[in-house]
Amino acid sequence: MPTGKGKSAAAKQKIKELLALKHQHYNQVFNVDSQAVKAVLEDLSIFCRENESCFHADPRLHAVLEGRREVLLKIKECLRLQPEEYVDKHINKGL
Repeated sequence: MPTGKGKSAAAKQKIKELLALKHQHYNQVFNVDSQAVKAVLEDLSIFCRENESCFHADPRLHAVLEGRREVLLKIKECLRLQPEEYVDKHINKGL
């Protein structure tokens, strides 16, 4: 979601609100107090190679493995960051 330099204050505020809502949704779906969610995140950590190299000699397979890992890292980042940090990070990246 590009912020753009010419956006009005109202448009920028709306973007911040949407990012905060997205953060809230991730935290509702991946409620880290739930044992089921912990088990799923642990399984995804293994499947997505969170803590190991995704290198593969076949560039297509390498891209698939990196894509899996990127999705998991996004989920975990959202769970790790406070709402304000999440919004600031994405606003500063221009997303």
